[in-house]
Amino acid sequence: NETWTYASATTFTISGDLAGKYQRGDKIKLTQSTIKYFYIASVTYSSPNTTVSVNGMALYTLADAAITSPYYSKVETYFFPLFYI
Repeated sequence: NETWTYASATTFTISGDLAGKYQRGDKIKLTQSTIKYFYIASVTYSSPNTTVSVNGMALYTLADAAITSPYYSKVETYFFPLFYI
């Protein structure tokens, strides 16, 4: 029941303190018209939001658009397992 909100080409925010859930190195898959993949570069919490900075490996950037179908993974693959948010 999280909503990921665009903040910049390399960051998005999530309401609440989720700094314990997401960590540097976690993998992200999300949709903004197309599917995009990222590594988490950093996670910070400053009330009321968690800010997640991502690295799109020079292939992907975040667009100023709705983020849908967010997934994350702590394993060394983008595809399995991914946890739907």
